[in-house]
Amino acid sequence: MATKDLELVDWPEKAPVAATARRRALTFPLRMKASTAAYVPHAQAVLVKGVKPTGGRGAGKAAFGANAAPLVLRDEGETMAGEVSLKLDRNMPPGQYVASLEIAGLARDVIFDVAEDTSLRIRPSPVVIDTTRARVNEASVSFENRGNIPLPIDVRGDYPLGLEEPLAAEVSDTESVLSVLTAALNRAPAVLTEVGIVSISMPDEPFTLAPGTTHTCRIAMSSTVKLDPVRRYRAFIPVFASELEIAIVAAIKPEADKPAPAAGGKKKRS
Repeated sequence: MATKDLELVDWPEKAPVAATARRRALTFPLRMKASTAAYVPHAQAVLVKGVKPTGGRGAGKAAFGANAAPLVLRDEGETMAGEVSLKLDRNMPPGQYVASLEIAGLARDVIFDVAEDTSLRIRPSPVVIDTTRARVNEASVSFENRGNIPLPIDVRGDYPLGLEEPLAAEVSDTESVLSVLTAALNRAPAVLTEVGIVSISMPDEPFTLAPGTTHTCRIAMSSTVKLDPVRRYRAFIPVFASELEIAIVAAIKPEADKPAPAAGGKKKRS
């Protein structure tokens, strides 16, 4: 039931407003006017009656959930201003939608667009492969689709292999120190020297990851580069806007060559 104290300014009942969703949220401004002089501004309830696609762009006719924060109005003289804020379903497919709202008891519709989202989380980061643990250099990797479209996951291929270089021992000024440290913290190419190629395969085969799901698979690594057992190497595999970072180490160091036993010594008595 509509409130007797407030009315919406420039938003007729049969005219939905247009907005664009960003980062799984929908926020848009509105203005209201008090119909009585005794009205004191306070938080107003915003109810989401339903969110449905306007039709046509792969979303089907499914309904989606959304939550709204209370509307806080600011007194600006003759009118009051505020922002409607809705938290949307994180897996809502890209497309156009209409949300039916009840703002301070007044029924209104808002039409909004949801953009394509390819957010992907890869764990662990980095993936550590110890070349001394097993004959086959493998590791388990978890992929989580945090976006709203299916993501084909295929990391097979040949990628540059970088050798970590120690930071410069001598620098001339503070700016140089800062740039070197920043590059190291960001793992920038400036602190990696390309030494060859690493080949990545997927023993469990590539797969497609549905929105909101997680899948763990094995990756295997091979390289013709002779790796120094006391150094660390890194490879970066791009996967949409994320990256699979691999750190390659030798946890068990080879023993130093032992000197041959000296000739001579005591002879056994016959």
